[in-house]
Amino acid sequence: MDAADRVDCGVRVFSLRNCNQFALGLPVAAYDQSLLSLLEQSHLAQESLTNHPGDDSNIEQMSLLFTALLRLGLPLNLPLAVSVLGRYTIFEYGGEGLLVACLDQAIETDLISALAAQERQPERLLLRESGFVSDSAKINCMELCSMFLPNTLVKVI
Repeated sequence: MDAADRVDCGVRVFSLRNCNQFALGLPVAAYDQSLLSLLEQSHLAQESLTNHPGDDSNIEQMSLLFTALLRLGLPLNLPLAVSVLGRYTIFEYGGEGLLVACLDQAIETDLISALAAQERQPERLLLRESGFVSDSAKINCMELCSMFLPNTLVKVI
C-alpha cells in the first residue's frame, strides 16, 4: 500500500440548528410595544446559547459562515483554513482566495488594511454586521474596500 492509498481526506458533518434565524409566527397586527421586551429576552437567551467564551471551536462564527456559504451557493466540500491576521480570526474558504470571512466582534479599519496588504486579494469578503465597532467604522471599512480591494465582492451579514 503506497502513500496515495493511505490519504485520509476527512469528513465534515453538518447538523441543522436554529441559532441564526427566529420564527416569530405572529401576524403584524398582533405586535405592540409590550412585545419588545419579550423579543429582547428571547434574543439574549439565544445569544447565551450560541456564544461560548473559551470555546475554541466558536460555534456561532462557524454557523454564520456555513449559513452564508449556503446562501451564496458555494459548495460545502471545499477546504476551510482558520488563521489569525492581527487581532482578527480569519476564515479562508475554498483556497486561492475564493472567500475570506471575518466574523469577529470589534471590526475596525485595520482589518481591511491588513487584508489589502496581502499578496492575494480575495474574490469575496464576508463581514459580520454586528461586528463593527460603530456605524462610522462600517462606513470607513466599506470605503477602504472599494479603494484597496476593488475586485472583491464584499458581503455584510
